[in-house]
Amino acid sequence: MSTPAGLFANKSRILLFGGSFDPPTRAHSVIATLAAATLGSDLTLWIPNQVSPWKDQALVTPAAARVALAEAATMGIDDMDVWTVEAERPGPSFTFETVLEARRLAGPDAKLWFLCGADVLAGIASFREADVICQTVRIAAFDRPGFDSVADIISQLPPQWRDITDAIPTPEPVDMSSTAVRDALLSGGDVSDLLLPAVVEQIVARGLYGTGPKEQKVV
Repeated sequence: MSTPAGLFANKSRILLFGGSFDPPTRAHSVIATLAAATLGSDLTLWIPNQVSPWKDQALVTPAAARVALAEAATMGIDDMDVWTVEAERPGPSFTFETVLEARRLAGPDAKLWFLCGADVLAGIASFREADVICQTVRIAAFDRPGFDSVADIISQLPPQWRDITDAIPTPEPVDMSSTAVRDALLSGGDVSDLLLPAVVEQIVARGLYGTGPKEQKVV
C-alpha cells in the first residue's frame, strides 16, 4: 500500500468510497467499478472507517482486520486502492475530516467524489460539518433496495446539494448488506456468491465471523 501522498500523486479524478466494509462484499466491488467507469475516475479509494458515528464500536470488527479485507477486495485492480486515514484516526469517523484531508493531498484542481448509497444520500445534508463536505467534494450516489431512488432523493435535496450530486445508474438497486454476509458466515452458509475468494481467504485466516476453530462439545 502506498503512502498517503503517493496514493494521490498524479491523480485528478478521485472517488472516495467509505464504509465499514465488515466485510466487503462482491456488491461493494461491483459498485466501485461501475462508479469509476461512469465518472471516468483515475483512482478509487476504499476507506474503511474506525467506527461509524451511528454504530457501537464494540459490535464492529477491528479496523485493522477490515483494512486487510478491503485490501484483499481491491488486490490487483488497476486504479483501486485502500486509504487508511479513517482506520488510523481514533474515535468516530467523520466524513468532513476525510474529505478535507483528501483535498489537501489531491490539490485544489483535482475532482473528488464521495461515493455513497441512497440511504446515506438521504441524510447527508445533516452530517457533521455538512457545508464543508458540500464545498469540498461532489457526491456520487447509487440506488439501494428499501430506499427512495437516488433521482427522487436528489429532487428533494437543498439546491446546493442537488448541484453537486451525480447519480450512478445501476441495472437494479445495489444490495451490499454486510449483515446478511456475516449471518451466512456465522451459520456456515455458502458465501461464494457474496464474497470474493481473496476476501474469504482473509476471513478464514483471521478466524472472523465465526470461521475460527470450533470448540469440541463435551458429552
